[in-house]
Amino acid sequence: MAKKQSKKIAWIALIATMVGGFSGCSPKNNAGNYAPTAGVYSYNTYTSVSPSNWNALTYRDNNDTQIMDYITSPLFEYDFVYETDDDEREVKENEISISYAMATKLEDVSKLYVGEAWGVGQNETGRAWKITLRDDLKWEDGTKITANDFVYSMQEQLNPDFKNFRADSFYKGALVIHGAKDYFDGKEKEFAKVGFFAVDENAFVVLLDQPMYLLKDDGSLSYKAVYNFTSFPLVKRDLYEKSKIRPITGSTLWTSNYNSSKDTTASYGPYKLTYFQAGKWYVLEKNEQWFGWKDERYQGQYQTDRISCETVAEYNTAWMKFQRGEIDGIGIDVSIASDYKGSDQAYFTPDDFVGSVQLQSSKESLKKRESAGFDKEILSYVEFRKALSLGLDRVAYNTACTTSSRAGFGLFNSMHYYDVEEGKAYRESDEGKKVLCETYDVNVSDYGSLDNAVNAITGYDLEKARSLVNTAYQKAKSAGEISDTDKVRLTYGSAVDNEITRRNFENLNAQWKTLMKGTALENRFELVFDASFGNEWATSFRSGSYDVCQAGWRGAAWDPGYFLLAYLDPAYAYSSAWDTSSHSLTFTMTGVNGNGDVTNNASDYYSATMSLMDWYNRLNGKWGTGNLRENFRLPLIAVLEKEILTQYYTLPITNNYAASLMSYKMDYATYEYNRFLGYGGLRYATYHFDDLEWSNYLSKQGGALNYK
Repeated sequence: MAKKQSKKIAWIALIATMVGGFSGCSPKNNAGNYAPTAGVYSYNTYTSVSPSNWNALTYRDNNDTQIMDYITSPLFEYDFVYETDDDEREVKENEISISYAMATKLEDVSKLYVGEAWGVGQNETGRAWKITLRDDLKWEDGTKITANDFVYSMQEQLNPDFKNFRADSFYKGALVIHGAKDYFDGKEKEFAKVGFFAVDENAFVVLLDQPMYLLKDDGSLSYKAVYNFTSFPLVKRDLYEKSKIRPITGSTLWTSNYNSSKDTTASYGPYKLTYFQAGKWYVLEKNEQWFGWKDERYQGQYQTDRISCETVAEYNTAWMKFQRGEIDGIGIDVSIASDYKGSDQAYFTPDDFVGSVQLQSSKESLKKRESAGFDKEILSYVEFRKALSLGLDRVAYNTACTTSSRAGFGLFNSMHYYDVEEGKAYRESDEGKKVLCETYDVNVSDYGSLDNAVNAITGYDLEKARSLVNTAYQKAKSAGEISDTDKVRLTYGSAVDNEITRRNFENLNAQWKTLMKGTALENRFELVFDASFGNEWATSFRSGSYDVCQAGWRGAAWDPGYFLLAYLDPAYAYSSAWDTSSHSLTFTMTGVNGNGDVTNNASDYYSATMSLMDWYNRLNGKWGTGNLRENFRLPLIAVLEKEILTQYYTLPITNNYAASLMSYKMDYATYEYNRFLGYGGLRYATYHFDDLEWSNYLSKQGGALNYK
C-alpha cells in the first residue's frame, strides 16, 4: 500500500519488507477464515516475513510498520485536493491540503519560555510549540488519551534504563528536544527538565534546542508540521508498564514486549489488531473508538472493514493466490513482467528507497570467521570493495532482478527533496550530480555538460575492477593475510530463502565470478548463500555474523541531510564498525561564515577539519549563531555523500520503482503518484465488491482471474 511520508528511517532488506532481497508490504492474503458477508469490505494482503514488533519506541525495520501504520494516528496529516465536489471527484495531481488530525491547534509559544532554564533567547521564535489535542481521543478499550499520555510515552522513549532504538529521533538531526540527550544518557534524572511537558489535560509543549518553523506566514500548517511533528510516540501506560522485562543475566538494560502480540497491543488508530499468529497471520478490524468515525472530514474514507495479512514466503505461491482472488494486489515480479506490465490493472510507483549491496565493515569479525584455506580479510581492503562495486553491471542487475527499478549509483534518488514545496530533488542539483561523476571517475569536460556526464555513468569498469582485485590481493598477501592457495569465501545472508532472494544472490555471484577472471583470484572466489538469519538479518550483519547483504533505507526523504544518519551513525549504519567519529574530513564552504551567516561573498568562507560525525552534527544542528540554510547545506551533504560512497561499504545498486497489479475488487483514489500521499492507501481506497459479492464473482470466473 502507498504509505505517508515519514521522517523516520528504517532498515530495509533489499528491500522493503525485510528479506535479504527486494520485497515490501505489497498487497497480501486471506485464505477465507471469515465467511464472506454482504456489506463487509476486506483487504487481503500478504507479507514475505511476519512482523516481530510494532512498538514505536523500538521498531527497527520497515517490516514492523505494517501493523503500526494501521493502529496509530497522526497529530497532523495531508489530504488530497479534488477538482470537484460531486461523486466522481478527481484528485488534483501533486496538490495537497494540510489538516489537523489528533491535534486541533499548533501555536508558537517561544516567548513564554524565554530565559536560562530553557535556553530561549528574548526574540527567538520556533523554539517552543504548544499542541492542543482533540478531547475525544481514546484507546481501543475506551480509555481517554490525554496530553500526559504523550509525556509519559516520551519519557519512556528516552528512558535510560532501556536505551530504546528510536530515542535518537528526538535528540539528533533537526528535531532536538531540550534536555532529551542528557536524560537519555542518565546525566539528568528529572524528566521535568526535558522540553516535553503537559500544560493541561489536552495540551502539551515541545521545547526545542534549535528553531523549527511549522506554520506558514498566514498561520496555517506547513508540510513540516506533518513531516517533523506528527510522529511523537504514544503507548498505553498500564499495558506498557505490564510489558516491561527486567534485564537478563549479563545485561543492564530493560526490554519490553509491548506491541508484539494481540494481548500486548493497544490501538489509537482507525484499526485494531484482532488476531496475530507469529510467522503465519494477522488481522485488523475497525477500531470503533477511533475519533475519525465521528468526524465528517473522514466521511467516505476508510471503507475497508478488515485487513487480513498472511505470511507467504514464496512469490509463486502469492501469485497463485492473487490469480484466485485471495489477495488484492501483488508486485509484478520479473518472472511475469512480460505478460503483465501492460495490464490495465498495473500501476508503477516511484520510491525513495535506494537498494544497496552492503559489505561487512568489521575486519575483526571477518578474521574471526575465517577457516583453513578460506580468506575473508581481503574484504577489509578498500581496493577490493571498490573492485566489487566497479564489477557490478547495475543495469544488467536491475533488468534481470527487478521489473521496473533503475540502476542506482548514489545514496539518494530522485525522490529525495531538499525543497519539497518546489519539488527540488537533491539528485537533480549540481552538487548531487557532481558527486556521482567524481565517485565513478567521469570527467565532465569529456561530455560537454554535467547532465551528459551524469547520463554516461554506468558504474561498471571491469578492467579497473580487475586491477583493483590484484592490488588488494598483493596487499593482503604482503600482510600475511592470504596465501597463494587460499580461496576467498564470502557469505551472502538473507532473512528468507525464496525465488527473489535466490535470484538476487545468483546474479551477484555470477557477476563477481566474472570480475575475478584474469585476476589472482580467478577460480578462487565464492559467494555462499545463508538464509538462516530471519528477523535478525540486520542485527546479525551489523554485529559481524556474515559478509554481504542486500539492503537499504527508506524514510526522511525530505531531509537528505538528516538521512545521512543512516550511513554515518553506528547505531543505524550497516557498516557499524566504521568509526565515523574519528574519520576526518576537511571541507571549505564559500559565501558563509563560521557564525552561520550567509554573505554570498565568494571571499568569505568557512573551512575546518573534523570528523564525519562532527560535520553531520553541524549540518543538522547549530551553525554558530544560526542554522545553515538549505542552499548552503547542499555542498556539505554532497561531500559527505561522496566520503561514504568512496569507502565502498555501501554499494548502491537500485533506485526502487515498483510495478504492481491491483485486484479488480478495489481501486486507489488515484494512480497519478502524489509525492505527499502516494495513491492514498487504504484511507481513500474504494471497493467494487463487498466480500459476498466478490466471492460470487470469483465463482462465476471459475476461481481464476485474468489480469493480462
